[in-house]
Amino acid sequence: MRSAVLLLFLSAAALLLPFSCGDGAQPSDRLTVTDKTPVIDGSVAADEYSFTQDFTNSTLYAARNNDTVTLAFKAGVTGWVAIGTGSTVMDNAHIIIGYVKDGRPQLKEQLGAGHSHHDDNMAASGILNLAMKEENNATTLEVALRADTLIKPGQTELPLILAYSTQDSFMVRHSFRTTVVLQLQ
Repeated sequence: MRSAVLLLFLSAAALLLPFSCGDGAQPSDRLTVTDKTPVIDGSVAADEYSFTQDFTNSTLYAARNNDTVTLAFKAGVTGWVAIGTGSTVMDNAHIIIGYVKDGRPQLKEQLGAGHSHHDDNMAASGILNLAMKEENNATTLEVALRADTLIKPGQTELPLILAYSTQDSFMVRHSFRTTVVLQLQ
């Protein structure tokens, strides 16, 4: 009887493991090339993005066409949110971080260095457009990036880091962070 209960428990744990959330890389579906071009306005409309993935109190949205990769990260906080590209850790990640203060977006581009990040000259970052909005106790960051800057020929994965805080300050540590590796078509 004990072995049957143990087997049932282990089976349930194995089934739930892909849905767990934390600091490790999350499983992902493919980010395929489509004709969708999201509107960069700091909010996400239904069916605007071809890819979504939910996390603790937050959602990643992604869309890709031949020229652009568009990412949006929405968190149920009125603090800062961040998207990092190019790495599953902060070190060497291109990080876009921001919050809304008095109705105005406060945004920074930063470069990850070890377990920290700092302002950097991101002239070649590939950002085409970005927007941020705080409404209904949630903060959304949307960014459109040049696909040829973000994705190299033959690249099959796009590593991302996502984070948010409940506070409006670039100096405050994240309340949540996770990594995602998007599989590219």
